Amino acid sequence: MNSCTLTSKQIKKRLIYSFILIILLMVTLDGLLYFVIDSRTTKYSFVEEKQSKIKHFNLNYKEHRDIIFIGDSRTIFHISSKIFKENGLDIYNFGVSGNALVDYPAYVINAINQQPKMIVLNLALEDLYTPIGKASNPSLSDILFYKDIGNSELFMENIYKWLFSYHMVYNYSEALVIKSKLLYDSFEPQIKITKTNSSSVNKSSKIEYDCTPFIIQKINRNKTIVKCKNGDGLLLGNIDELPIRKPKTLRVLNKLKITILKELIQEANDKNIEVVVIFEPILYNQYIIENNLFDELKGIKFLNLSDYSLDKKFIVDAGHFNVYGRKVYSEFLAKKLKSKLND
Repeated sequence: MNSCTLTSKQIKKRLIYSFILIILLMVTLDGLLYFVIDSRTTKYSFVEEKQSKIKHFNLNYKEHRDIIFIGDSRTIFHISSKIFKENGLDIYNFGVSGNALVDYPAYVINAINQQPKMIVLNLALEDLYTPIGKASNPSLSDILFYKDIGNSELFMENIYKWLFSYHMVYNYSEALVIKSKLLYDSFEPQIKITKTNSSSVNKSSKIEYDCTPFIIQKINRNKTIVKCKNGDGLLLGNIDELPIRKPKTLRVLNKLKITILKELIQEANDKNIEVVVIFEPILYNQYIIENNLFDELKGIKFLNLSDYSLDKKFIVDAGHFNVYGRKVYSEFLAKKLKSKLND
């Protein structure tokens, strides 16, 4: 009997020790991940995720810029700070791949703190018709925003995700899987990830780059990602075949998204900051709008560029322009927004 009792106690002890060991291991990994991400975020480099890009933005603090762009991958890879500068506009590219409207409050609040003349919110038109989704890596700014607008569901959901955000392994699990795959793929000759600086960029590359890269990531023969010190990104390569899209009927507006959009605009307007919403180019879309979308947007300044398109030579994949398309689009957009600022 005593022997059985002793064995049972030993099992319990081992389970407890194993549990403690797992917790210590996770805490250690979280600490290491936090250190890596924090150390890779400087005035001249960032990890393409929310908190790192916000830190990069604040390390490059500058009041009264002309425009701050907030958006997803079609912002970071389509907006050229240099092209806007050549058109007399000082901007910051606050784009992060994977962003959605539910993520925007923290970006808008940080942008407001630097008092730009204009904030541009970039969205895909069809996003106003989809479910709200879940915020990625929410901050206290996001939580307080959803509390202030009285949405208890988003408030509680963001608190939950905010608490989990301290568990770095959980928070970056998807990114870790992608990085692991890229590391595996890097053993193949056509795949390469390199860190670089301005001195390592050859003359032919300088013709394509209009910003100083800190990392170049070759994904495949058709696509290379470049991240730049100023917050920009660009894509090198060309698509093999143009996307063929079926007609998509947009019927039921997500009223909560319209509310969030209007509240974000009001936050900026209260600080005398103009806001323009851009419905981003969705290449070769065939939208059919069957509702009163533009009635719902009354009072909101917006540019509907969802039908904007370019030739194949300017496209890198089904959703993005390459570095040359980025230049053409930025030239076009700079002139549009400069006229709005001068109104």
